[in-house]
Amino acid sequence: MPEGSPGRLAAITELGRRVRTEVAAVVPRGTRVALLDFPEYGNVGDSLIWLGQLAALRAAGASVGYAAGVSTYDPQALRRSVSPGSGVVLLSGGGNFGDLWPVHGELRNRVLSELTDFPVVQLPQSIHFSDIRNLETARSLIRAHPAFTLMIRDEASRATAEERLEHPVVLCPDVAFALGPMARAGEPQIPIVLLSRDDKEGPSDSGRPADEPPRVDWVDEPAPSLVDRLAERWKRAGGPISLPARIRLFRHRAEHRVRHGARLLSRGQAVVTNRLHGMILSMLMGIPHFVSDTRQGKIGAFHGTWLATSMPGVMCGSERDALRRARELTAGGSGDPVHAAR
Repeated sequence: MPEGSPGRLAAITELGRRVRTEVAAVVPRGTRVALLDFPEYGNVGDSLIWLGQLAALRAAGASVGYAAGVSTYDPQALRRSVSPGSGVVLLSGGGNFGDLWPVHGELRNRVLSELTDFPVVQLPQSIHFSDIRNLETARSLIRAHPAFTLMIRDEASRATAEERLEHPVVLCPDVAFALGPMARAGEPQIPIVLLSRDDKEGPSDSGRPADEPPRVDWVDEPAPSLVDRLAERWKRAGGPISLPARIRLFRHRAEHRVRHGARLLSRGQAVVTNRLHGMILSMLMGIPHFVSDTRQGKIGAFHGTWLATSMPGVMCGSERDALRRARELTAGGSGDPVHAAR
């Protein structure tokens, strides 16, 4: 899709508006919030979500009074910073509502059981449970909580929530769209960047072309920034990191990771990926992209819910097909990512 495409910009604008509207509906203006589950790892996509959440909260007129990752969550410290009578607890969005990534589910279960005197909002998620026992545990905790709001980012997850968790939901796009359009982070250097995950959500197709481009991913931490190095030196010296400093450090770390991801994708004239946020960040930057699904169907469900009309050609049946169409585009063929037939 061309960088200035009206279709792309219109879709980003509408999805960003929807995100801001839905977040403002569950976080009243002036609210002081606790934002939990900061990504304590390098995955660029989760940091993109974190920054989108900060942007949506800022637009809603809310302030972050407490923030923590899995390892730093402390319910007593949270209560000292955010009042049960007026504050809201937010669980970061993404694709980990379920049992694929247990550490996030364990944090969510703790929050639902320990913070029953707070409104708790799960920001937009995709849902996938492999073990019925884990689903039943989640359902019990949700039922027992007096003020839990579940935001879902695709229709398939909405069906799971309503039918199996037996809980109403708010349908909302991925919060990264609150960031709006971005500029490329550099001029293209190669025809195609193949951003491919190789984990339990990895490629849904097993056949890989022999002549594929080198695979890259963005789960490892980039080289630490100066701020990170100074913070680590301060920590080793025994210096305390205050809560306001931690919140600023989280934001800085997320920005540093996203810049790394943006530079990685910007190297290509086009992007082929099986990461949802590889698709979203490419879209925000106006980089042509072609996408194959995860094993769980997460990307296809999101695309079908929000982008099937505005970007019908980006979703491919396999990684092999995505690479073929990217090659057609970069070679000057007719593989337009918006209007090409699926």
